[in-house]
Amino acid sequence: MFDTRAGSLSKGEQQKTVIARALLMKPTVILADEPASSLDTVMTDRVLRILKSAQKILGSTVVLATHDLNLAKRADQLLYMENGALKTYEPQR
Repeated sequence: MFDTRAGSLSKGEQQKTVIARALLMKPTVILADEPASSLDTVMTDRVLRILKSAQKILGSTVVLATHDLNLAKRADQLLYMENGALKTYEPQR
């Protein structure tokens, strides 16, 4: 029934599998390093919704590292580097 090998899954399905396995441990902090790299827009949205759900349902803190500014703009809070200095930003909702 579930004989699909992880290597035969799409990048997005692999990413969702990794996240699902991590969520089984009910973490208080989730460190996600470039979780949407190499994913199309639809799969990026799905992965982000999964992380956002984990944040709400489990009460987890999600720390997401990314170089994608469009992705970063969707965060509740940002911590970024500018000219070697750490800065913070909270997007208006």
